[in-house]
Amino acid sequence: MGNAESMESQLAVIRSRAAQARLPMPEPTELEERFSIGLNSMNLPPDKVRLLRSYDSDKKWELICDQLGAFRKQHDTGDLIDPGGATLE
Repeated sequence: MGNAESMESQLAVIRSRAAQARLPMPEPTELEERFSIGLNSMNLPPDKVRLLRSYDSDKKWELICDQLGAFRKQHDTGDLIDPGGATLE
């Protein structure tokens, strides 16, 4: 049992750090633009797109940041690439 509790504790710390590392959420118009770009890049069926579009702004931003993290991991870039197209230093 101690190992399970330790693992949960470690996961909580990782989640907390990941939340702190997220970029600040953009204005609603820019958020929707970025979200649309992300959805278009996923090639999803229409029912899944409708479901994702119904998410609130916080969840949409979380998905954008997750997609950015996956992109960075896949491409192993040292730079932080903004999903909106700008490169942040």
